[in-house]
Amino acid sequence: MITGGGAGRHHGRGFVYVMYDSETNHVKIGYSRKLKRRLKDIKRNRPETICVGKVKANEMNRAETAAQHAVELHLGMQKITNNATDWYHLPTNVTVEDVLDRVRQAVYYHNRQS
Repeated sequence: MITGGGAGRHHGRGFVYVMYDSETNHVKIGYSRKLKRRLKDIKRNRPETICVGKVKANEMNRAETAAQHAVELHLGMQKITNNATDWYHLPTNVTVEDVLDRVRQAVYYHNRQS
């Protein structure tokens, strides 16, 4: 069973999450219905990753897209260009809490629209 996000595999209710890898200073914005299992999967390749927060989403895949656009637009974050889907460089002037706040705002707004 697929527990994470990715290319529209899941629709409907779930969570948009923010994870942080302290070893690389990267942030992941993704979605899942089973967050504990998703974190466990991610830790296989990135053992220093923690979940900093989650937000309930009515349409998790679209809410994730809204959250990603929000951090790109408002915080100037850029996706990593290798195969690390949904991972972002954390700029020196942005905190993980800033990212989580922006994700919460975007998902809450998206939930009201859907």
